[in-house]
Amino acid sequence: MIKKAKVINEEGFWFWSNRSFPTFAAIIFVLGVLWFLNGIGILKTKVPWFPAILIILSLGWIINHYKKR
Repeated sequence: MIKKAKVINEEGFWFWSNRSFPTFAAIIFVLGVLWFLNGIGILKTKVPWFPAILIILSLGWIINHYKKR
């Protein structure tokens, strides 16, 4: 079942869309930003498995996409 999301149309009115929020994309984006900040030295973490997290989440996203077909 597809969740309906609340969005605004051109006239500025709220309506429900059949598009769901891209959760995996948001998670990968946040992890990518954290990885970038760690790489340039702003965020000091010692997590050597950051790339592995991104790979696993990406694979889950791809598998989930093809399961829906």
